[in-house]
Amino acid sequence: MKKRLFIPLPYLLSITFIIVWWVIAFNSHEKTVPTKELTQTCTQPESVILSKLDRQTIRRALDGDLTTIVQLLTDWDIDARLIQDEGVLPNEQFCHAMSLARQLQQETEETSARLLPQTFVSASFLLALSPPENIIALPKAMRRHRHLYPGDKMDAISLDIDGYNTEILAKNKPDLAFIAPYSHPSTVQTLKNQGIELLSIDNISSVDEVIESLHRVGKAINENRRATLLALFIEAALNTVDNHLSAWCEAGNILPKRPLYLTRVMNFAIPTEKTLQAKLLHRLGINQPNVNDTIAWQHCIDLETIAHYTPDCLIISCSDTQAIHNLIDQSKALKHTPAVATRRVFCIDEETQNAPCQYLVLAYFDIAEALKMGGNG
Repeated sequence: MKKRLFIPLPYLLSITFIIVWWVIAFNSHEKTVPTKELTQTCTQPESVILSKLDRQTIRRALDGDLTTIVQLLTDWDIDARLIQDEGVLPNEQFCHAMSLARQLQQETEETSARLLPQTFVSASFLLALSPPENIIALPKAMRRHRHLYPGDKMDAISLDIDGYNTEILAKNKPDLAFIAPYSHPSTVQTLKNQGIELLSIDNISSVDEVIESLHRVGKAINENRRATLLALFIEAALNTVDNHLSAWCEAGNILPKRPLYLTRVMNFAIPTEKTLQAKLLHRLGINQPNVNDTIAWQHCIDLETIAHYTPDCLIISCSDTQAIHNLIDQSKALKHTPAVATRRVFCIDEETQNAPCQYLVLAYFDIAEALKMGGNG
C-alpha cells in the first residue's frame, strides 16, 4: 500500500500563493508589452514627417555655404533620430562638425596662396574651400556646367585654362598647381621649370577616395577644417538619402525589382566595378549585370542585350534627354521591355554622374529619386 504524501496546511497555502502571484504577474506583463508580428512591409508611423530633401539646397551646401551646411545637418540629425536610434552621424562626429562650422562662421576668409587647378576635381574642391580670389583660373569647359558648379564663384574668376596657357603663368604665377595622372607631360614640365609646387590628384573611383582627395587639397591650402566639415557633410548627406529611401519603403512603397543603370555617349554602356558609379549603385542595392570586365571603365551593350535583361526600370546617365527618349521610343528591340512598356525610363544628368568630387552626393540623390519614380510595382 502506497503511503500518501502529507503537506501541512501552512506550506500548502504558501505554495498556492506563490503560484497564483506568478500567474498574475505573467499575464499582466503580456498585456502591458504587446508583441508585433514581423511582416514583409513595415508601415512608418503617420506622425513621422521627415524634412524635404531639396536638390538645390544640398548643392548649395556642397558649394561650401556654411549656413546651409549647419541647417541641413541639424534637420537631418532630427530626421535620423525620428526613424532610428541614432543621429545622421555618430555623436562625436556630429558635434565636431557643428563645432567646426561655428569656428569658421566667426572667421573672415583671407587671401593667401595663389592656386591653379588644372582639373575639374581640384577646381570643384577649391571653389568650396577657398575664396575665388585665391584661384587664378579654371578649366575652360567647366563654365559650361553652371547647373552643377557655382556660377557666382566661377564668374569671380576671369581667366581660363585652355590646355596650357602660358599667359596665365607669366602674369599670375601660382604658388600651387593641381595636376592629374593624365595631365600633359609638357605642361607638367613647364610648371616644374617655373618652380611651381605641384599636387597630383589621382584617379578617383570610390567615396573613400573622394574624401581622401578632399582632405589632401584642404591640407595643401591650409583649409583642413573646411575640408573636414565638407567631408562629414558628404557622409551625412549619403546617410540621409539612405534614410529617406528606407522611410519611403517602410511607408509601403515598393522599389523596382530589376532596375538597370546605363550610360550613353556614343553607345549604351554599363559602368564596370572600377567606377564610382558602380560603388554608388552597390550602396543603393542595385545589382547590375556582371560584365566580367576588369580593364575598361564602361562595358558597351546593344539594345538587344538591354532587352534580354528585362529591366522594369531604366536609369540612363546622358547629356541629351530628348534624344534618348526618341531613340528608345523608336526601338523595336525595347518595345516590350517592362521598363519601356510601363514608361519607367529616367534620364539623369551625365555631368553630375561623372563628377568624382563632393557632387557625388547629387549623383547618389538622382539615382535614388529615379528608383522611387520607377517603383510601386
